[in-house]
Formats: sequence, structure tokens, C-alpha cells
Amino acid sequence: MIYTEDMTGCISFVSEELTCYPDSKEILIQLCNAADEIHIAPSVDAGEGRSTDIDTGVRIEFWFDFFQQAEI
Repeated sequence: MIYTEDMTGCISFVSEELTCYPDSKEILIQLCNAADEIHIAPSVDAGEGRSTDIDTGVRIEFWFDFFQQAEI
């Protein structure tokens, strides 16, 4: 799931387990290096049919700021 609001954005992964396959390892490393914040938490059951409808899962969010802070 990709979410944007104003000057921030989030790429969110929801899974039943924390597993990193060799093919996706480089992508996750690049996301970790580029993200301004990373949140890892248990998935929240938001109701059937929703992207977070996993009772025993994990959610990883990569947050990005779409602006540059001026250095003082």
C-alpha cells in the first residue's frame, strides 16, 4: 500500500511473518537507506477486506518527507 498526504508519503507492507527473500533483500536495503522513518509493528485488524486484515501479522512502514529542510 502506498499512502501520500501533503509533503509526506508512506510505503506499507503487511505480512504474516518477517521474511526477507534474496531477490527482495536489495529493495528492502534501498528502502531502509532512503526512508526518513521506519515503523515496524504488529498488524492491526481493521476489518475484513481491508489491507491490514491480518490477525497475526506484522506491518512495516517506510516514511518519506518530500521536502528539503534548510540548513541554518
